[in-house]
Amino acid sequence: MTVRPKTIETETEKLNAILLAFLKLPRMGRRTAQKLLLSRKPPESLEELVSRWKDGESITYSELEDATDYARKTFERSRKLKIHTLNIFSESYPKRFREIDDPPILVHVLGSLESLNSPTSVAIIGTREPTSFGRQSARRIASSVAQIDAVVVSVLA
Repeated sequence: MTVRPKTIETETEKLNAILLAFLKLPRMGRRTAQKLLLSRKPPESLEELVSRWKDGESITYSELEDATDYARKTFERSRKLKIHTLNIFSESYPKRFREIDDPPILVHVLGSLESLNSPTSVAIIGTREPTSFGRQSARRIASSVAQIDAVVVSVLA
C-alpha cells in the first residue's frame, strides 16, 4: 500500500512531500538522504526512496504514515502562509546552494524566489530545538540584516 499525502496538487508538491517525509523518518539524516537522492533520478514515491536505504527495512508503516502526515501538515501550513518550497532537483533551486558541500534538499522561501540569487545574503543556521535566547537572537539578527536589504536565508532546521 502506498502512503501518499492528501491535498498534494502538483508533481512538484508531490516530490517535495516525499522528500520532506523521507527526511522526517527516524534514523534518517540529511547526509544519508543526500547520498540516496543525488546519485539517482527523483523518486516517484516515499516507498521507493525508503527501498534505496539500507535501514529502510526497519521503517514501520506507522512511521511512514507519521512522516507523510507531517509533510502534509507542513505543506498545508506553508500554502496558507504563501511559503514556496524548492527541492534540489528543481530548475529554480538556487545555483549558489548547489555549490556548497552540504546543500539543503528542500528550501522554503517566504518572499521572492529571485532573491535567493541575490549577491548579498546571510544564512542563519540554528537548531531544531532553540532556547528562548537563541530564538530571540536569531530574530534580532535576521531583522537587522533585512533592514540593510540583504536576503536572510534559513534552512529551517
